[in-house]
Amino acid sequence: MEFIADLGEKFGNSDDLLKTGGNWSERRRRIIAGMNAMEEYEQPLAHQLIEALKQIDGITVYGPPAGSPRTSTVSFAIKGINSEKVAAVLGEKGLFVWDGHFYAIRLVEILGLIDSGGLVRIGLSPYNTEEEIRRLVDEVHHIAGR
Repeated sequence: MEFIADLGEKFGNSDDLLKTGGNWSERRRRIIAGMNAMEEYEQPLAHQLIEALKQIDGITVYGPPAGSPRTSTVSFAIKGINSEKVAAVLGEKGLFVWDGHFYAIRLVEILGLIDSGGLVRIGLSPYNTEEEIRRLVDEVHHIAGR
């Protein structure tokens, strides 16, 4: 909580810090400002990642339609390549992602992805950078080209 509050103090919108709704403590205002600052930082990175992945042949990005509310978590699959293998290769390159069904097994079944290892999931955070996004996309492009 202190990490998020500190982000709010350093990077938060002054309007978030000044809100007086209810009996919000100063710490709560900083936490809300921190959550909003993370969202403002992560969403453009997620958009950049999604758009870059969509340009790679054989990749399907899964998630809500453009313009819908979403988290900065991005899921995709590469046609003909097991998601577990994708995650392992990316991990060897120092790019840490997850693979599987993420407790949404029925959805992954309906999407026809169970036999191919489910999805690859990337969770962006306030400490990720555009350079990491570019490096990730380059590695995914390399994997998809095999």
